[in-house]
Amino acid sequence: MPTPPLAPKRPHPITQHGQSRTDDYFWMRERDDPAVMEYLLAENAYLDEMLGHTQPLQEQLYLEMKARIKEDDNTVPERFGDYFYYQRTETGKQYPIYCRKKDAPHASEEILIDQNVLAEGKEFCRIGAFAVSLDGQKLAYSIDPDGSEKCILMVKNLLTGEHYPEQISNTFGNV
Repeated sequence: MPTPPLAPKRPHPITQHGQSRTDDYFWMRERDDPAVMEYLLAENAYLDEMLGHTQPLQEQLYLEMKARIKEDDNTVPERFGDYFYYQRTETGKQYPIYCRKKDAPHASEEILIDQNVLAEGKEFCRIGAFAVSLDGQKLAYSIDPDGSEKCILMVKNLLTGEHYPEQISNTFGNV
C-alpha cells in the first residue's frame, strides 16, 4: 500500500489579540511557493492511486446526479423597487445568469451579469455579494476569480452597462 505524503512542518509564530501560537502549516498559504504545489500534486497522486479503482462508480454516480438536475431553470422572481430580480441557468452552461425585468414578470429581460462570461478562461469563478441600489441604477457585486476566497468588489452602472473603474480587491465579498 502506498504511503500518503506528509506535509513538512515549518513553524510560523502568529500573535493575534495578545495571544501567541505556532502554525506549522502556514507555509501552505503561499500559492506561489513551488513546494506548496509539489505537495498538493503529491496528495492528488496519492488520492488517484488509492481511489482509482472507484473511477467507474464515480462516473456513474456523477451521470446519475447530473441527469436529475434541470439545467435550464429560473429562480422565483423577487420584487425590489420597480424590478423583478431572478437568476436563470441554461443547458450546457456551468454558471447562473443574473437578470431583472421592469414592472412585471413578463416584461423584457435585462441581463445584469452573465457569470459564464465572467468565468471564461478561468478554472474557478464565484459571485459573492450582489446588491442593487435603491434606485435600481447601480449594482455592487463581488467576484472570487480563483477560489482564494479573496473577492474583488465592483460596481456596475445599470443605465449604461459600464463598470466604474474603481475596484476593491482582497475583500471577503460582502457589500
